[in-house]
Amino acid sequence: MSSTFRKKAAIYLLMGATPPLATAPAAANEALRPRTANELRSFSEVTLDQGIAVSGVRVAYANFPAIRRDFPTLAPSTDDQIRNWLIQNTGFLSESQRRLAGIRHTPIPSIASRSTTLFRPQGWNRAALVEVHDPQTGATLGMIDIKGIGHGPATEFSVLSQLHAFGRARVDPVARNQLRTRDHSDGLMSLGEAIAETTRQMAAQILFEEKTATLETVETYAILALPVDLLKQDQHSIPAALYLRQAHFGRSKRLAVPPSIYEDFQGDRQQTVSHTTVDFGGVLIRDPRVQSHFGPLPGSQPEEAQTTQPWAWGHDVAEAYARRGDTQAIDRHLQEMLAPLSHATLRSDHRAFREALQKLPLSPADTVETRLARIQQLTRRFAESCAARLAVD
Repeated sequence: MSSTFRKKAAIYLLMGATPPLATAPAAANEALRPRTANELRSFSEVTLDQGIAVSGVRVAYANFPAIRRDFPTLAPSTDDQIRNWLIQNTGFLSESQRRLAGIRHTPIPSIASRSTTLFRPQGWNRAALVEVHDPQTGATLGMIDIKGIGHGPATEFSVLSQLHAFGRARVDPVARNQLRTRDHSDGLMSLGEAIAETTRQMAAQILFEEKTATLETVETYAILALPVDLLKQDQHSIPAALYLRQAHFGRSKRLAVPPSIYEDFQGDRQQTVSHTTVDFGGVLIRDPRVQSHFGPLPGSQPEEAQTTQPWAWGHDVAEAYARRGDTQAIDRHLQEMLAPLSHATLRSDHRAFREALQKLPLSPADTVETRLARIQQLTRRFAESCAARLAVD
């Protein structure tokens, strides 16, 4: 990160002040979202799992406009009421995850009287969807996808392998370090990782709006800070979190994203069935305006997302929030990271596409397949129209 950015960030952290909003929040949107668990199961093969309520969860960041848009019942609610709603509906970890307490993370303080059902489509290894409910009536309002919610049935072998390995690691510091630094195996998500993913998703959305006619991202709803630490090498630990995003159907790879916007060598440009981009853990933002904020760390591998500025600074900000009690650190960080894109504008054809999407005649009685076909037809029409205009120009 540039020295100017470091100095600015340090000043804000020391003053406890919030800088001016660098850029208006991008209005990302996954148009095809499961409205109930039954609808999700009608379209995808889903494994059910048990979630336990976690005591002491805090809302570290919330995208209030997106939450009010997607769950209109909450529109009149205050920010504090929405924070409480998020905790009540999404503050869970999987039952299976508790077996790795003391091995990969600190103990999970749970609320014995509260649990929920986790819905895991194929490939949702440390993620799951949950139904969320009206705070007054209890009616189902929709679903939210939660990343970092813990191991489930599909990764049972990984849990058993780690339990077995800990038998030796308990008395062998070298083996313990090796176990606690295994990649993609702890089942959880660090707070710094969640902040980095949010940063990349927001940057990608702004660039999609500026440079494409139809590309959208699955929007971030919130980051919940957990009262749990991930155990790392040599007694080091980092705070864990839940990353909340729009619910969606399916997952595949190799979406045609302009490499001038981002590349994804680790995740291979993942997409939902409606061709919305999702999962930004391995994304490398390439726009030259943000390279001082999103580029690789000095001397690091240029194709490795975990050696970039968003990753490093995300973890620094996580420490400021979780260890030093700076509750505004994440909001300030997001604003500063996106500041170079403050003059980006929404393309007229992207605006028209979004407006047309909102006007699609989608009935509550429509099947998922019917809704998907109409969305794909509209997307194809706008993409072809854009390509035709470019050919003429």
